[in-house]
Amino acid sequence: MSGSVLPYRFQPEERPVFPGAPYAPRQTTLNRCLYALSALVMAMTAGLSNGLVSVNLLWISGNVGLYASEGSLLLAVYVAFNATANLLLVKARTQFGIPATMHTVLVVLIGVSRLYLHVHWPSDVVGGWVFGTIWALGWWALGRKLGADTRAQRP
Repeated sequence: MSGSVLPYRFQPEERPVFPGAPYAPRQTTLNRCLYALSALVMAMTAGLSNGLVSVNLLWISGNVGLYASEGSLLLAVYVAFNATANLLLVKARTQFGIPATMHTVLVVLIGVSRLYLHVHWPSDVVGGWVFGTIWALGWWALGRKLGADTRAQRP
């Protein structure tokens, strides 16, 4: 074998719906049921969070010291932020791929949570991000120098 990898050929039912979308591999019935259950849980969670903001809008407005007209904008801001974040994630996923996008989101969320919980100073978090980036780039450069093949091998 000469080391060349043949491109994977999608079956007609596995092909992406539009360019940049993930492929849809064949799934067993159990996997399909588990995916449907997880989608249902996510939908209920999203609806619950929206409902909690809607129901407690007056209480939130009163505690913050807002007028009723200002408080009613909170729901619009909440919905607009969720829609914008979803569009941003879809754009990042199609441009950079799912693993890179999720790794970046997790790193940022972990850093922000460390700041929110007052576990670290901002300089600690930024320093960790810089050190982690340098560390990852160093290992990547070493792998390139040693000639490691980073492409996935398909049988």
